[in-house]
Amino acid sequence: MRKNPFILACLFAVLWSVSSRPQLLAATPQETAASSATEQRALVDKYCVTCHNQRAKTGGLVLENMDLARVTEGAEVWEKVIRKVRGGMMPPVGMARPDKASLDSFASYLETSIDKVAAAKPNPGQTVLHRLNRAEYGNAIRDLFSLDVDVTSYLPADYEAYGFDNIADALTMSPALMDRYLSAAWKITDLAIGNTQITPTLETFRVRSDLSQNDHVEGLPIGTRGGILIRYNFPVDGEYVIRPKLYRETVNIVRGLETSHDLEVTFDGDRVHLERFGGGADERNAYLNPTSGGDLIEKRFETRIPVKAGPHSIGVAFLKKSSAPTVELLEPFQRERIDPITPVGIPEIDKVTVEGPFNVSASGESPSRRRIFVCSPAPNSDGLTCAKKILSTMVRRAYRRPVTDVELARVVGFYQKSGGKGSTFDTGIQQALAFMLVCGAGHDLSHQ
Repeated sequence: MRKNPFILACLFAVLWSVSSRPQLLAATPQETAASSATEQRALVDKYCVTCHNQRAKTGGLVLENMDLARVTEGAEVWEKVIRKVRGGMMPPVGMARPDKASLDSFASYLETSIDKVAAAKPNPGQTVLHRLNRAEYGNAIRDLFSLDVDVTSYLPADYEAYGFDNIADALTMSPALMDRYLSAAWKITDLAIGNTQITPTLETFRVRSDLSQNDHVEGLPIGTRGGILIRYNFPVDGEYVIRPKLYRETVNIVRGLETSHDLEVTFDGDRVHLERFGGGADERNAYLNPTSGGDLIEKRFETRIPVKAGPHSIGVAFLKKSSAPTVELLEPFQRERIDPITPVGIPEIDKVTVEGPFNVSASGESPSRRRIFVCSPAPNSDGLTCAKKILSTMVRRAYRRPVTDVELARVVGFYQKSGGKGSTFDTGIQQALAFMLVCGAGHDLSHQ
């Protein structure tokens, strides 16, 4: 493309005229800042110092001797000024007031001066040890092992500060609390890996005492009334005993025995036990021997069943005879209170206990085991390769970031130290996971 001589001539003339002009020296940043500080000083002296001086001290604020060239030296005071100016509260109504552009420029100058120094020399404050509180610990266990546990039975309540229980200063770590975390780590890993050497335990689930059991409970089979639905994690394959207990009055008499009733126990929605009680014989026995009579009835409810490891639901309820309204005056929001001398009414479930495991057959295939054991050791090997794969996966999930070689070596070292008598691959993994939980309890795993 040919260049137009006229355009070239015009460009030459412009360039010559610019180069022939006297050169103006650009202002340095220091000079610009000094100029801005001088302008803002004039604004403060004219509109602010009238009230905010050493003599008046209006609002407890003195701006007379504040250095606008060194705003950060009085940052706390200037932050108050910024809030008032941005909110349109200063200067107050009725006083001399600059235009909005000048006020915005003044506030921006203060903000920029403070932010510039803060960005150059950030001061986040002192870093303190931040352990997980009890609720966070329970959530971490759920995410790590696919295991819902009642952490209130393992750990004490956390101290609160300013209404919060997750502030680092309040989350102290005493030797006694460390023992509790260590105990919790062993119990939780027992459940997670399905330790076949686990000892039988008994857990109690109580029905809320302020609820009537006249109607159907959501989750239980249709055609039943009252009772309780329990979500329970069975640690291993074995036998477990379910024992429903009836509500008794102050003299230990079971109510409603003048007529017969049917109590049903279900497991994952399937009936595993149905027992009829009440009527003439049970009523007479309960009147003559209140404690032993009630115990004999409850003994008939006892159910012993084989269970596969993992979460299951247990239901205990009464078969509902009729949905027709009764002649009694009922208050659905509370239990009926009856005369202990004449215990009439309907039977109600007070609590259910689950005991086990007995006759353990295997660790089973629970969701927690499937989440932990991502591989199996090769036959006739020490299992170290598989252990490193399992532990690196678990530690990365716990720390929520990539794991360093040093950190992984520490955890794997606990697996290798478990080579004592009777030790297995599972017990080695458990020991390493327990160490991981105890270390993780001491600080917030989400801020590694």
